[in-house]
Amino acid sequence: MIWTVSLPNGGSGHNTAAGSKTDSPPDTAPGTEIVATIDFIHEPDQRLRGTEHVRYRFTEDGGVWIEIHSVSFDPPVVRDVSYMLDSNFYPVECYVKIEADRRFAGSGLYSVGKNAVGVTGRNGDGEPVSKTFAIDGPVKSIVSHPVSSDILVSMAADRSKPGVVSRTRGAYLTSADAYGRAVPEWKESDIAVQFIGVESFETPLGMVEADHFLLNLPSADGGYEPFEDLWCLTGTPVFLGAYARQPTSTRYRLRSIEVVNGGSR
Repeated sequence: MIWTVSLPNGGSGHNTAAGSKTDSPPDTAPGTEIVATIDFIHEPDQRLRGTEHVRYRFTEDGGVWIEIHSVSFDPPVVRDVSYMLDSNFYPVECYVKIEADRRFAGSGLYSVGKNAVGVTGRNGDGEPVSKTFAIDGPVKSIVSHPVSSDILVSMAADRSKPGVVSRTRGAYLTSADAYGRAVPEWKESDIAVQFIGVESFETPLGMVEADHFLLNLPSADGGYEPFEDLWCLTGTPVFLGAYARQPTSTRYRLRSIEVVNGGSR
């Protein structure tokens, strides 16, 4: 079975008040695959800054496989990323390959163990790299810079405390560069997550129930300042929309979505 709806110009992709009527959400039973295309729209001039294709496959053990092909036109960066997530939606494995300015910029396979993360790959010069990074707690997310991977840092957020800004320990980046142009690296993220609440969100599939998160970055005064709003299908890492505030001023909007093989539920 394939369920696919595309709105002209990618739809509006915005939220409405909590409690608004929603349509039937896509199934996430084992065996379900969800495929989506995301457009990056620079709001001041409505310029298309890039596109991203993402596939989710929900597994029998309650986890999910994610495959991402992300193309940024400004700056020119291509990211190919895959994740294996466990039933908590925490990463077990992550593979990243980056092309920047139309040149290979590095690759890395990250394997998460109990006390360490191992990474093998190649640096931007094509030389083999093998590293091990000690960890003192569970790895809750690996952010590799495609916008759909930004959702993953929110998976460990405390939904019982809406409005509270708290740094998520156990969140890591594959590159310290803001656009992920240098891998394989390993850096703990300083992002703080705020769970805003559950809202009705307009998508090409109609109105669906979404978890709304706000990502915050450290500010000059020692606190945090808002950077990116994110919406995902409630209780899952399935991307529905995002808005990065100034200076990026970019809305990440679903152009289309397909639900393949509706699962075994």
